[in-house]
Amino acid sequence: MKRIVTTVLMLACALFATAQTARVQVIHNSPFLSTSTGPVVDVYVNDQLLPALTGFQYRTATPFVDVAAGADLTIDVRLSPSTLADAPVASFPISALADGGTYVVTATGAVGSLDTPFDLAINAAAKEAASDPGMVEFAVYHGSTDAPAVDVDARTVGNLIENLAYGEYSDYLA
Repeated sequence: MKRIVTTVLMLACALFATAQTARVQVIHNSPFLSTSTGPVVDVYVNDQLLPALTGFQYRTATPFVDVAAGADLTIDVRLSPSTLADAPVASFPISALADGGTYVVTATGAVGSLDTPFDLAINAAAKEAASDPGMVEFAVYHGSTDAPAVDVDARTVGNLIENLAYGEYSDYLA
């Protein structure tokens, strides 16, 4: 009996040690077409509803959560409340995330829009913390569907980001 328990524990530890994960934060920035409000959605990854993305409200963000890495993913977005049987509003194939990678995924555009269709913008160079603990670092995403390219200025500092187009992430600034 002890041998069986030991074997099972060793297998469980080996499986846990080989599990590949990435850290992902999701931002809901996808409004209803021609409005300033957005739908509440449920997000499924490979047919599994993620608890952090259940009843996900417009203009909110999740904390960073662990997501399977090393295999291609299918992201399905359904109006909340939903079940797996409900048809997705949109479905996105995502190439495998890197093991240990950190990502920000922004739901952007609007379902039904021809000019700025619903899409997922992925920043594969995301950070959960600044490189220098004594500093603040941030990146900017241009998610305003009806605005031209923008500049980001800081008082007393000047121009930080120039000509950031809709759908683009800036590099991190410190």
